[in-house]
Amino acid sequence: MDPNLVVHDDSVSVIAYDENTFVTYEEAKAFCPKGFHIPDTTEFMKKFGFATTLREFRNDSPIIWIYGTEFAYGCSGFNTIHADLFWSGTEKDSDTQYCYETSMRAVTMDIKVQRIIECPKDLYPMVQVMCVMDE
Repeated sequence: MDPNLVVHDDSVSVIAYDENTFVTYEEAKAFCPKGFHIPDTTEFMKKFGFATTLREFRNDSPIIWIYGTEFAYGCSGFNTIHADLFWSGTEKDSDTQYCYETSMRAVTMDIKVQRIIECPKDLYPMVQVMCVMDE
């Protein structure tokens, strides 16, 4: 990896999360370094989307939260869903930006939802930034 692309900043968090992990859209616009950008909705779905044939995998279906009663206390680690929201570079209007939403089951890591949703630009602390290299 190019050493110029490695980030050495304790305020940037990739795996863990804290108050520095999530940003408003105004903060997100200044986040990506030179040579990178926030993907628009088309780029998100092209690079990170998938086929929409099954209902639970459709980009326009709601997140499916599954809580079973598989074990003694009525819950299972297999039924934990992790979800992320990322700002896109596509604006709906002056108050709303489109976001890319993705979720997966914790243990099996099978993806549940990948879709574009509307996010208020001041939505905090909920949304993260993903930067992709300019082509």
